[in-house]
Amino acid sequence: VHHAATLFVVIAAWRLGFVRVGALVVLLFDATDVPIDGIRLGQLMQAFPLLGASAAAAVVSWLVVRFYAFPRFVILPALTATDAYWATYAFVPPRHMLAGYALYLVPLAVLWLLNLRWLLQLTSKLRSAVRQAASPTLL
Repeated sequence: VHHAATLFVVIAAWRLGFVRVGALVVLLFDATDVPIDGIRLGQLMQAFPLLGASAAAAVVSWLVVRFYAFPRFVILPALTATDAYWATYAFVPPRHMLAGYALYLVPLAVLWLLNLRWLLQLTSKLRSAVRQAASPTLL
């Protein structure tokens, strides 16, 4: 679902003249995928220091990038800084403009909600891993 929503946002940004928004979405999301890859490598290699550092970096990067930068620099301007957009496409009937605008904003909101779900899932998995590592049966 998130790949479809991201692809839809990037295509809509390109078609509606918001190329910088689409590029920023890809940049932000790709930047936070690096620690997730570190978690996978740490699990495969059973390198617990790498796993711990990657998990901490993943949570911090998700909080900063996906829950601060994404809403602040992508969603908020898409909601508020649209004067040039409306002026550029003034020849298009308002009903069609609103439909196109909604088709652009809804996937952004879906991506944010999916990010929330994944962060909760990630922190739940991390809590389970910490509890399991701290279990006295492992000693």
